[in-house]
Amino acid sequence: MTLLVEEGPRAVADRALASPRVLRLVVGRLWEDDPEVRAAAAASLGEVAARDPERGRELVRRFLWALNDESATSGGPVLPALREIGRRRPELLAPHAGALARLARIDAALRPEIERTLAALREGDAGTPGTR
Repeated sequence: MTLLVEEGPRAVADRALASPRVLRLVVGRLWEDDPEVRAAAAASLGEVAARDPERGRELVRRFLWALNDESATSGGPVLPALREIGRRRPELLAPHAGALARLARIDAALRPEIERTLAALREGDAGTPGTR
C-alpha cells in the first residue's frame, strides 16, 4: 500500500499492466480504509485504462457490475476509479453514462459520487479531439 502512494500512478500502472496479480491488488485497494490509498489506486487504474483501452473496458465492465445490486458488492468505492477512467478515456465510460444516471436517480447514497463521475466524463469528453 505504501508503494501505491509513493510510486505514483505511472509506476503502479507499469506494474499492473505487466502482472494481472498486481492489477487485482490495485483494484482491491479501492476498498481500503485509507483515503490516500484509495485515491492512489483510482488514479493508477485511470492510468492503466489510458494506456491499455482493452483493460480499461474490462475494468469499466467489472466496476459497473460491482454497482449492480446483484453483485452483492459494496460498489461505491469503484466510482473514483470510474471517474479517473472517464476523465482519461471518456470513450470507455461514455456508453454507460445512461446507466450511471439511472443509478443516481435510484440510489441517493451513491448520487453525489455518480454525479462527480459524470461531470468528470463530460470534462474528459470535452478534451477529446473530435468530440463536444
